[in-house]
Amino acid sequence: MKRVIFAWIALAVLLAACKREDPDPELSGPGKSKGVFIVCEGNYTYGNSSLAFYETEKKRVYNQLYYARNKVPLGDVAQSMALCGDQLFVVVNNSGKIVVVDQYSLLHKGVINDLPSPRAIHFVNERKAYVSDMITDRMTIFDPFTLAIKGTIGVAGTKATGVGHTTESFVQVGDFVFVSCWVSGDLLLVIDSKTDQVVDSIKVPYQPNKMVVDGNGKIWVQTDGHYPGTHPDPDKPSLVRIDPHTRKVEKVFPFEIPGGWFSDIRLNPDRDSLYYLAGDLYKMAVSEESLPSVSFLPLQGKYYYSLGVDPHTGEIYLGDPADYTQNGTIFRYSSGGTPVDSFRVGICPGDYLFRN
Repeated sequence: MKRVIFAWIALAVLLAACKREDPDPELSGPGKSKGVFIVCEGNYTYGNSSLAFYETEKKRVYNQLYYARNKVPLGDVAQSMALCGDQLFVVVNNSGKIVVVDQYSLLHKGVINDLPSPRAIHFVNERKAYVSDMITDRMTIFDPFTLAIKGTIGVAGTKATGVGHTTESFVQVGDFVFVSCWVSGDLLLVIDSKTDQVVDSIKVPYQPNKMVVDGNGKIWVQTDGHYPGTHPDPDKPSLVRIDPHTRKVEKVFPFEIPGGWFSDIRLNPDRDSLYYLAGDLYKMAVSEESLPSVSFLPLQGKYYYSLGVDPHTGEIYLGDPADYTQNGTIFRYSSGGTPVDSFRVGICPGDYLFRN
């Protein structure tokens, strides 16, 4: 009888061990799979932002990853994300924090709190990062390894509205970091990353936002020219090309409708062509001296909130926010514009981070 009991116990232990080795895939997450992280902003003040991952080879999406792994909400308005080593840093704007997780397990590793209105992170190196801010005239410096705040960069100054600068997006060329002053601003600020001081500024059309650096080393800036009705003398939405060495604007490509909407610029893998959303999706060689007259991908009047381009494959991802209160949809296209897949994610998909 004892032998039978011991046999049943051994079998139960074996089955339990097998079960532990085959966890629920929705809880285990994507592991080291190739794909793309998607930050979904959620609704302002509702605290329903989320983090998703899409496996490109299996065409499988994992939603609510942060909550599934950590059993707590991500926070209120997840704005952007960036990767440093194996750590994924998620900027949660209205919660005033940066959440840090392991990029493979998605387990919580730390948090940086008490940030006024963080927007984006730029890693200068593995021990120094900058955080832009939408409502204050300073940026935060922190150590990505310890998560300790190391200081601030003051960006106060005079501009058209008579208030201090706010900061948005970053690019770096050599030792100099360029940051856009989006909210009612008309400048790019130039920061010496060795001294953490603003050393210069470049005037551009109103409200510069997203930026990229092409294969020739030129900076391209998306400006929206102010929201309709918010400024007595708005600029046209524009695409701006800048030489980062002379710090001069080389060319402004204005869009024809003042107050019209132009958003999100991205580069192809060779960094010799730009994609941007302006009603339809457009593609433009960086060598061109005029805007394209024909769209790359007609969108039939449908509004897309976000754009991502895989830097390895050139595939294109467009985020449909629906009505901003229900879950959004991502549409995946080949580099040539052929539909590949679509999948549901959280509310208001806003930022993409590709992992090869």
